[in-house]
Amino acid sequence: MKHLFACFLVSYTICHLAFAGTGRIYGKVTTTDDEVFEGWIRWDKQEAFWDDYLDGIRKGYIKNDLDKKILLKVYGPFWVYRRQSEFRQDPQTGIQFGHIELLEKTSGSSATVTLKDGRKLKLGPHGRDIGSSNSGIEIDDLNFGKIVIKWREFKQVEFKEETSQYVEVKSQNDEYRLYGRVETWEGDVFEGYVIWDWDESLSTHILDGKSRRREMEIPFTNIKWIERDSRSSVVVELTNDTRLSLSGSNDVGQGNRGMAIKDPVYGEVEISWKDFGSVKFEKNVTKFIRNYDDFDGGRPLYGEVYTKYNDRYRGYICWDNDECFTTDVLDGKYEEYDINIEFSKIYSIQYRSRRSCIVETVDGKKMHLSGSNDVNDANAGIFIMQEDGSETKVRWTDFEKVIFK
Repeated sequence: MKHLFACFLVSYTICHLAFAGTGRIYGKVTTTDDEVFEGWIRWDKQEAFWDDYLDGIRKGYIKNDLDKKILLKVYGPFWVYRRQSEFRQDPQTGIQFGHIELLEKTSGSSATVTLKDGRKLKLGPHGRDIGSSNSGIEIDDLNFGKIVIKWREFKQVEFKEETSQYVEVKSQNDEYRLYGRVETWEGDVFEGYVIWDWDESLSTHILDGKSRRREMEIPFTNIKWIERDSRSSVVVELTNDTRLSLSGSNDVGQGNRGMAIKDPVYGEVEISWKDFGSVKFEKNVTKFIRNYDDFDGGRPLYGEVYTKYNDRYRGYICWDNDECFTTDVLDGKYEEYDINIEFSKIYSIQYRSRRSCIVETVDGKKMHLSGSNDVNDANAGIFIMQEDGSETKVRWTDFEKVIFK
């Protein structure tokens, strides 16, 4: 019996280790009529992966009557000791889907998000992710196929890791995440998972255009590279080495909304169509895939803040009187490109001027960022709660650097 149990344990372990998730958003969606569908999800018909962002306007954390010790663990020290009215009101926020446990619609224009660490946020609309402007929640259900639920029909979604059975069935169609090396018009290079025209992110998605007046619909899996030829056209090389010129659609012209590159060093990089030069795709890259269990739900920011006057404060940090957790995002411009970096990826931030700073990532990459209130003199202050409970505000003009621990 012991030998049989040992064989079963080894077999189970091998099978468990062999299962590799796809990084796709997965969950159980319930409608207002209490219909339930489960499978891969494309939120707003755009966001498909755990490291994509749910955008909204934060209306505050939802508190309850738990004791102070529990509040400290769930909400972080600032939400225990400070009044919510002292915070920057209604800030724009972005949360990677992998940190979310439950999303519930609370009205036609708002939702409550429960994170893995127990925090609850109320989000209002910013962009199309929350509210009636959401273009639909698509679920790829094993039994029903692809179902699209409109916001008015949506009740809630419980996010969770994919099942091995589901992935085994769905992965037979050779569908994978787009990965490429993107070069800008100025010669800057970024590499990572690509979202083309803020829409196409999978190998089965289609690039539309006209070639010699003929309408073309080319799956990205058949594309080797794309190079911008003019404001309204591109040159495409297929995997069979055929080259063709495409124009006449928003995918390949001025109507293109730009693209995002999930660069493992820089974070999420946004490139406009006018700055785009070329992209060379690489097939079925999985080394940077992040699955649901790879996200921790966040923790309070903690570190040491230094001033220009040689003062040093160690404790919990609220950046710009707004970002207090590792799940929060630092925004700025690097060269001409918008950068979004989750605080969990940041090692230090150093003052450079009234309008900019130097950000060093945990991987050692240094970037000169500007162009947002997170990184210039519009910053509302760096608040530090020290271990003795005292709170200090450091103004941007007095700030020297912070090192996160």
